[in-house]
Amino acid sequence: MKNRNWTFVKTVLITYLVIAKMLFWIDTASGMMQGDMSGAWNAILMRFIGWDFPLLLAVIGFVAIHKLKGRLWVKLALGYLATNAILFLYIFIMVAIGMISVMSYFNLFIYYTVSYIIINSVLILKDYLKQKGQVEQVSFSSKAKKQTKTILCFGDSNTFGYDPSDKGKRIAKRWTRLLQQKLGSGFYVVEEGLNGRTISSVDNQPDKFGTVGKDYLVPCVNSHLPIDLIVVMLGTNELKFSKTAPQIGKALENDIIDTLVNHDYPCGTKPKILIMSPAKVNSSLTSGAYKNSADEASFQLDAVYREIAERKNIEFLSVIDFAVGVDGVHLTEESHAELATLIYRKVKTVLN
Repeated sequence: MKNRNWTFVKTVLITYLVIAKMLFWIDTASGMMQGDMSGAWNAILMRFIGWDFPLLLAVIGFVAIHKLKGRLWVKLALGYLATNAILFLYIFIMVAIGMISVMSYFNLFIYYTVSYIIINSVLILKDYLKQKGQVEQVSFSSKAKKQTKTILCFGDSNTFGYDPSDKGKRIAKRWTRLLQQKLGSGFYVVEEGLNGRTISSVDNQPDKFGTVGKDYLVPCVNSHLPIDLIVVMLGTNELKFSKTAPQIGKALENDIIDTLVNHDYPCGTKPKILIMSPAKVNSSLTSGAYKNSADEASFQLDAVYREIAERKNIEFLSVIDFAVGVDGVHLTEESHAELATLIYRKVKTVLN
């Protein structure tokens, strides 16, 4: 028998013994005070015959049916008949030696039957409710897992939600959060945006450690499996290294897209991939972080990324026309709202 059943049985027995024995000893003490010692000892014996033994048999019956295999009602019947046979034999002996009368059998039979039904019914009901709760919980979890689609958003500060108008604080209404709100509980949007993230270029500034996207991509993906859609928006930070649009496109294809396409996904089917061309940079507002060539290169990324998406048979969205803020690089709060709407429509199409 399982531990929880033993615990409950012991609780029932202890409760019974405490209440029954309290009443019994009050009755016995009263008899002793009146000088009826023989009556007191007889009361002790009859209390055992009439109360303790039938209850003990009921518990034995409960233990017996849980040890058997088969249908519940068959086990209940067998347990009752077997323990009732023991009770009948016990009463027969008690009647034969003159301890109790034949009529007392009916009282014992009724008490035993009630005890058996109560103990087994309560425990069976308890197990039934617990099993039902577990089934419903498993069913709900399975249903939720089946219906919830995971979207991994892998990007740089424009995925992080960097606010150019407030010293780089995080925009509360960034596109990833707004996308989650629009999609609702049937989707789980994972925000994996990091300030300064590149595709493959290494930025040696002290605060840019760990920003190489290709190095973190696989661990990131594996930590969020299973995934239904991976959204990638990278390339802006590559412009700091005076790279051309074709060079950035080649890095994106070789180090990001091919890695995702060829990755072995152990938790299900391969996710769909959506790449987005970043917003056009305004180098005149970047305080020297980007050269003038970055403007044209960022504009050309739109066509380069689109061609890669078509060739690789993956999804594509253009962010080229979305407004950037006072620093010439990061999306405004209004642009985040517009981007969330654009991606929402795309997601509903891609993931049905």
